[in-house]
Amino acid sequence: PSTTEKRLFDALERRGVRFDHVDTRTQWFEAGQRDLAWGLVLNREIGQIRAAYAARCLAAAGAMVVNNA
Repeated sequence: PSTTEKRLFDALERRGVRFDHVDTRTQWFEAGQRDLAWGLVLNREIGQIRAAYAARCLAAAGAMVVNNA
């Protein structure tokens, strides 16, 4: 994770917020999938195309996406 992400993770941990750091390069989604482990996703993708794709896949699977490109 980047320095900014490390600060964000530290702040979440201090507040007792449960979270997962997920690398979308290792994820895949099936069309119609609705069984995600996350209800809320903070999209921190750097690339515009990857960010838009991840946001659309996650939203289609039922997650609320923040920073949805």
